[in-house]
Amino acid sequence: MRPHLLFPPWLAAAWTPQNDSLRGGSSTSSLTVSPTGTAIFAGTLDSKTLGGAGFASVRTVGEQNWDWRGYEGLAVKIGATKEEKTYTLVLKNVLPPVDPAPRGPNGRRPEGMETSTVSFEYNFTPAPSSTVAANFAEFKPFYRGREMEGPDAPRLDLGKVERLSFMVRSFFGDEKQEGGYRLEIVEVGLVKPGEWKGEGGGEGAGWCSVM
Repeated sequence: MRPHLLFPPWLAAAWTPQNDSLRGGSSTSSLTVSPTGTAIFAGTLDSKTLGGAGFASVRTVGEQNWDWRGYEGLAVKIGATKEEKTYTLVLKNVLPPVDPAPRGPNGRRPEGMETSTVSFEYNFTPAPSSTVAANFAEFKPFYRGREMEGPDAPRLDLGKVERLSFMVRSFFGDEKQEGGYRLEIVEVGLVKPGEWKGEGGGEGAGWCSVM
């Protein structure tokens, strides 16, 4: 099985960092392209500055207008990874508007910072040289860091996906998340129903590996 590829090609300019520095934190992130053409998501996660909270991420730039109807999930092929850290795939249907109001050093949002919209998130702990299969049904809605539950919780609209992000976060005190991280991402693709193989791992039990 070969998924419909979204990436590569990887272009560093098509991704931008989005970290807890927006809230006064010290975490860092970047996406660079290796000599072999893979993406390297790397940086440092610091949760101490914000008292246990912390995140670092990179996201696509601009509106993507992806239509993923007819697909069942994302296949993310992993290269080298040394740390047993948990990462998060983040999707958005609506891009956050930028707050135009000037902000000062009084704890309010910095000028030009995005406001909040719903995110759809999937956690995974990859093994080296593996492929993570993220079933769209397993993406959970979050708003301002809190999961939205119940019958009125929003659902992911596959007909209009505007943003994809890779994130690492502290999970409020998980020590293995702290410090330097480096994840090599070989490719990201879309998979149709019936194309999955493998078992175990991820948030979707029995639904992790694509061969």
